[in-house]
Amino acid sequence: MLAAIIAATACDRTTSIGAAGALRDGATSEVAQSGDAQPADANATQIGAGLCTMSGGTIGTSACCGNVVAFPDECAVGACGCPPTTSHSVPVCHCPVGCFLSGLGCVGAQGACTEGMDLSCNQDTTLTSARGRCVQGGRCVCAAGAQLSTVGKCQ
Repeated sequence: MLAAIIAATACDRTTSIGAAGALRDGATSEVAQSGDAQPADANATQIGAGLCTMSGGTIGTSACCGNVVAFPDECAVGACGCPPTTSHSVPVCHCPVGCFLSGLGCVGAQGACTEGMDLSCNQDTTLTSARGRCVQGGRCVCAAGAQLSTVGKCQ
């Protein structure tokens, strides 16, 4: 009986995820028939907005592809690169330096640091404590109280 309940729940979740995609925190989103993205979890939008402003970005909107939800990854071309006929307006994060990664916030330029070596994110190389951490693609995510420099490191 328990296996049947789990299987039924998994099918429902897979259908929802297949419709629009999974969010990093495990929440799902669905695309309404009108083509507008509507997050099933409003907290995902609040989290994206919080990460944006806490990491030095400002919230705006952009025309993004039909299945894109609020605060998409903007470090690679694609999410907001569809023609106007297949796009809709979603909240996005405008980072003054670097780009926005869902679940992380504004991050520095690719190759600015060495993954696994958080000290490589320090703008000031004499500091012995990390001002941020180095994530996927060698991008720096700055800690609270630090901000990205124009070279993509934390100061």
